[in-house]
Amino acid sequence: MALYRHRLEGTFPGEVWSFGLYTDSNLSLTAMHSAWNTGITNFWGTATALFCTDVETTRATTVEVDPATGGQLTGAESTRTDAGTSTATCLPFQCAPVVTLRTSTLSRAGRGRFYAPSLAVDQVAAGRMTTAARDTLADAAEDLVQGLTAGGGNVVIYHRGPGTTTTVTSLDVGDVIDTQRRRRNKLIEARTSRPL
Repeated sequence: MALYRHRLEGTFPGEVWSFGLYTDSNLSLTAMHSAWNTGITNFWGTATALFCTDVETTRATTVEVDPATGGQLTGAESTRTDAGTSTATCLPFQCAPVVTLRTSTLSRAGRGRFYAPSLAVDQVAAGRMTTAARDTLADAAEDLVQGLTAGGGNVVIYHRGPGTTTTVTSLDVGDVIDTQRRRRNKLIEARTSRPL
C-alpha cells in the first residue's frame, strides 16, 4: 500500500494559503491525484459561499511518500481555478477555521487537522463561526474526504517517527476561529510611524 500526501494551494491578494491530507491506497499516483481533484471540486462546490471572492485556489499536488523517511518518491500536480463567491470582506488571512480529523486512538497522536482559508466576515457572529458556516465547512470537509475514499483511498494520520499511519474515522469543525502563525508570518506589514 502506498502513502500519499495531498496538498491544495491558493492565494489571497498578495498572500498564499495551503492545506493537505494524507491517504494510503493500493491505487496509482495518477488515480489518487484524480481522486484528490475530485475531492477538491466537491469541497469547493459545498463551501464556496463561505469564502470571499479574493480567496482562490491555484494548484493541487499529490506526492507518494516513503513512510520510513517522509521523503517524496514521485509526484503529480494540476492547476486549479476555484474561487469564493461571497461579496463580503475577508477576515484577516491568518484567521483560519480548523477541520479536526479523528481516529480511534484517544490521544493527541490520534488527531490531525487542516486549516481552511479564512472566511468571509458574514460567516462570523460575536467572534465565532455561525452555526450555518460551521455546518457547511464540516459538510465540505466530508465531501473532500469522500472524493478521496470513493476513489479508493483511506484518509490517515501519518506518524513520521515510527513511519506508521492511523485511519481517520471522523471529522469535526469547532466554531472558534484559530490563528495560523505560518500565514501570519508571511504577511508583510505596512507601518505608520510618529516621531516623539
